[in-house]
Amino acid sequence: MKNISKVAPEKAYRLLNVGGTTLVSAVHAGVCDVMPATWACVP
Repeated sequence: MKNISKVAPEKAYRLLNVGGTTLVSAVHAGVCDVMPATWACVP
């Protein structure tokens, strides 16, 4: 746990920014669905 550091509350929004979001859709047996897929990359 030595790599964990405190974040100021006014900057906590930075932890929620996941970058790009892709919508993945699929159809199986006549049922359609969509899911958001996000990932984080090293800048």
